[in-house]
Amino acid sequence: IRLLTTPDAGHGQPFYYHFVIVLIGCFPMSVIALRTLFRRSSIRLNDPDLMRWMKILFWVVLILFSLVTTKIVHYSSMTYLPLSFIAALSLEEWLEGKQTWNVFQLAGVFIIGLIPALIILLVPVAGMNITALKPFIKDVLVLENLKADVNWNYIDLIPGIIVLAGLFTGIFWLSRGVRKYVPAAFFGSIIVATAIFIAVFPSRIAGYTQQSAVDFYKTLQGKDVYVETLGFKSFAQYFYSRKQGFSKMEMLNSKDAEGNYNIDVLRNWYLTGETDKPVYFVVKSNKLDDFDFPELQRLSEKNGFVFLLRPAASLKFN
Repeated sequence: IRLLTTPDAGHGQPFYYHFVIVLIGCFPMSVIALRTLFRRSSIRLNDPDLMRWMKILFWVVLILFSLVTTKIVHYSSMTYLPLSFIAALSLEEWLEGKQTWNVFQLAGVFIIGLIPALIILLVPVAGMNITALKPFIKDVLVLENLKADVNWNYIDLIPGIIVLAGLFTGIFWLSRGVRKYVPAAFFGSIIVATAIFIAVFPSRIAGYTQQSAVDFYKTLQGKDVYVETLGFKSFAQYFYSRKQGFSKMEMLNSKDAEGNYNIDVLRNWYLTGETDKPVYFVVKSNKLDDFDFPELQRLSEKNGFVFLLRPAASLKFN
């Protein structure tokens, strides 16, 4: 009920959010599956109810999480299974000549395929021209993030070029009526480009979004301290500082009025309570004024993140 009625902080998106995610993110199978999603397949299955259940699964998940006001990419990931099944049947029909692609499907393949190709191409182009982009960016936090030292080069254009090449090759074979090579062009290019993208791009993008914070968390490994974020949600502080669970003091000071664990109650204890260890905080520079507590000591700032320290209560008067 909470997910249906209240958007989680930073994750409120429009109703059509998951439709766009599945349509573009699951290209090309999303476009290939379209016609079979709305009509009966001519492929005979051993279990005639299987297709019906796959369609029910797809639409229930997609519609349910479109109604949910908190929208995160992986909420609709359960659609990938039925979508891939339906796309496989649709592709088999098409290869056997039992289905033809109309002009709308052909246009859909080209336009929707062009979107991820251009995005993958433009990311490294933007990275190599950060200085030229800065005058057009008004968000102070983004400008601070972009100060990170991230190296892009022309080799990073390869995934986008592969997607574009596969797209145009598939369209070319479609125009020539050579059906058997079309799936290899569409799916093959996406597979290869995705493998390269995953190996290269996340570390580059993380350089802007959180690397300076991650580097700070790593400096706290092995130290008997608390570490938490302020003004944004993350699990990175636990992972990279190698936090080994919550201490008894944390558990005792994290209970709300109903006796349930509450991270907001715990954060308040970190900020104002009688803590037994030093507490390190990470806050984004645009949220720093929201946490004007006299005991917080400013340690440093880098790429949009400010690093703070609150000494342990037992150490305050030493």
